[in-house]
Amino acid sequence: MKEIGGKVAVVTGASKGLGAYIAETLFDHGLKVVVAARSASELEALTKRLDKQGQRTLAVTADVTKEADRTRLLDAARERFGQVDILVNNAGTDHPQAFIDVDLDEARRMFDLNVMGTLALTQAVLPEMMARGSGHIVNIASVAGLAPTPFGSVYAATKHAVVGFSESLRWELEGTGVSTSVVCPYFVREAGLYHDNTAGGESKVPTSSPQEVADAVVKAITGDKARVVVSPFIVKLGPLGRAISPEIIFRAGRTNGSFDAMKGMADRLREDEARATRAKTSGNGADAGKPVKKTRPKSSAKA
Repeated sequence: MKEIGGKVAVVTGASKGLGAYIAETLFDHGLKVVVAARSASELEALTKRLDKQGQRTLAVTADVTKEADRTRLLDAARERFGQVDILVNNAGTDHPQAFIDVDLDEARRMFDLNVMGTLALTQAVLPEMMARGSGHIVNIASVAGLAPTPFGSVYAATKHAVVGFSESLRWELEGTGVSTSVVCPYFVREAGLYHDNTAGGESKVPTSSPQEVADAVVKAITGDKARVVVSPFIVKLGPLGRAISPEIIFRAGRTNGSFDAMKGMADRLREDEARATRAKTSGNGADAGKPVKKTRPKSSAKA
């Protein structure tokens, strides 16, 4: 088992949701933690709650889709703590909806954040890790990247990409002292994208807790795991069933409620967007009849 106490970790998408749980759990394991997101106030609140003296935390406002922000984030981490030992690529977004309704510009933005942000920040931190001969990168994907469901086609595509990237890079780095892991959560209650998209509503589908996801990140690092799936046991069988036949997953999804849950989220978001459109166009009638741009994808973990 790797010893991680005293190491320096950078966690993106850390202002709230799963990122905040991951940052706190790493801090509790004795790490120095650099948290990054676009919300300065939420980052500052997190670091003050974790570390009143500010000795083992650093908040950096950054958008990981921007090269200048990525450079500034890593430079700030190195200036404060000397190096980056662990990178947790958690920043991401989703937007459950029928694919026929997908705005392709929004799809590109989702790929930019979920995929390209992860690739770019990983590439930026690899040289120092490889030169040092040590380091670990954890990418937060999703069970949707292993066994996709309907009404999440673009999100599933991005998470398939993250899984494939993580596992390919792991074998590429073999023997360098640097490793990668991918953590794949299922529906997570209390915090994260599923929680936000359901407005915290009750669901009949099995869920995992955000603390289980955070603990999985620690397990991935200390145990040098290639992949950790965070889900009830029965869901862990999904990727195996899909490898045998996708039809197994389709049947299981129809019976265990996951397909209905995804449709429910898509319907809810569509209704929210329709209400927002009506409110915008009914204010004074001046905009009536004009096309209204779709709202941006909902996210609990942008950075």
